[in-house]
This record gives sequence, structure tokens and C-alpha cells, in this order.
Amino acid sequence: MNLEVTKDKVDKFNLIGNGYLIEPNAQYFTILTPFELKGAETWSHTINFNELWKRKKQHKYRELESRIRDHIQGQVRFNPPEPGAFAVAKTEDIVSISNFFEENFLWESGEYEVAIVVKGEDGKELARESFMFTLFESESDELLSYKEDLKFGFGVHLVPNRIHGINIDVTQ
Repeated sequence: MNLEVTKDKVDKFNLIGNGYLIEPNAQYFTILTPFELKGAETWSHTINFNELWKRKKQHKYRELESRIRDHIQGQVRFNPPEPGAFAVAKTEDIVSISNFFEENFLWESGEYEVAIVVKGEDGKELARESFMFTLFESESDELLSYKEDLKFGFGVHLVPNRIHGINIDVTQ
């Protein structure tokens, strides 16, 4: 399963389905592997879609992630912050991860069309369903603001409990 995303009828990118929630309240995604459905069967789960990065980009991100994690964990271990405060990554790592975030940010404001594409094991398209939504400037800004918490390690090596996402209206 993949998502084919088109912004403003011009800019295109793909997101790969790589995990799903077995139960609606599950804490973690399970890897999405090939499965078989009989003619009248249905399958309905929450799916996690991600951009497929080339090895060089993955390496760059993991290097930044490691530097931030190691610095923050070292701070917490040897000089813990006051209650309610957070340890902060090194300035040069904050700049690097913020630049990386901005360079790879896909969710600018605009009109989006998204096609959910399901393919069989032979690569042949089995199903396609499209929908549309508008991402307003305030919503794009909200998503972009998440980079501010990268300096604390949220979204890098800590599970971000402060990042809650946005709600958008979808039409067909």
C-alpha cells in the first residue's frame, strides 16, 4: 500500500505503507507485510505511511539523531535538569537537525490530492481510492513548529507526547 500525493496539481511525492495498528488502541505499529484476502474479505487498520529515504539521507539523519541522543543522555546522567525542565542538545546539532527538518518538510499549505494505491504481489494495481484536502497556512505552520522541540530530543529519540498532530477535512 502506498500513497501518491499531489500538491496543487504539480508537486508529487510518494509515501510507503510500512506499518499498521493491529488493534485501534495498540501502542506500536506492526510491520506491514504481504497478506492475502479472499474475494469477499475486507481489511481495515490504521496504517503508517512514510517517505522512503535513500541510504545517504538515512545515514545523515541517524548521525544527527545519535549526536543529539548522546549529548542529551550525557547531560541527564551527569547534570540532570531541574524538575519540569529539559536537557538541550548542542547548538550546532540543533541547527543541523532544524535545517534537515526544513529541507525535508513536505507539508506546505495548498490543495492536496491523495490516492491510496494497493498492489498485488505481481506489482499490478488492485485498488485505488482518491481523496482531497486543503492544508491551510496555520496547519502547515503548526506542523513546521514541531522542529522547535527537536532541541530537547522530541521526535528524534524521545517519543513526543507534546506533538498531537492536526485534524483536516477530507473530501472525495
